Amino acid sequence: MDLETGKIKKTWRSEFRVLPRGLEISDGKMYFIEIRENEGKGYLNCVDLDTFSLKWKINLEGCWWEYSWLRCIILIKHNERIYFNSGAYFYSIEAGTGRTVWKRKIESSSVLNKETVYCCNNMGLLFALDAATGIELWRIHITLQSYNLPSLVSSEQVLFIAENKVLLAFDFARRKELWWFSIQR
Repeated sequence: MDLETGKIKKTWRSEFRVLPRGLEISDGKMYFIEIRENEGKGYLNCVDLDTFSLKWKINLEGCWWEYSWLRCIILIKHNERIYFNSGAYFYSIEAGTGRTVWKRKIESSSVLNKETVYCCNNMGLLFALDAATGIELWRIHITLQSYNLPSLVSSEQVLFIAENKVLLAFDFARRKELWWFSIQR
């Protein structure tokens, strides 16, 4: 599609049987996750945007149908790798080949900041992983108000954690809660 005019430039028939979740477009490639809930399977796909041909497809582990919270999957391309959370695992995949570099069994929200992956589960366990190796760098317990899985977003030095009716700021360098703010109606 031409983004200025909205006119269709090219169409193709998709071999994918479901709508994709998660999407990253970079360097002429489209990466997306295909979840087949009725089969209990998930796949990460790489499609060449010039030819619309499938470059590679890998099977992902995890009980996809059990993760109703997994409505939106965020794929992040960084340093020739694709990072994402499948529900049961956090993956680092080579963008060019689809080879799994590392994966960790993690049921959490995750965000990539520079060379570190920060994860937080619904019990308030916040931990940092080295993005290159997947090795845990540190872990700490933070204050959450419920057992909902929090949302994470980061700035250069602060991780913001939104959960239920609370917004919490966490300093990476000092590994310390800076403040938390309760949102009441």
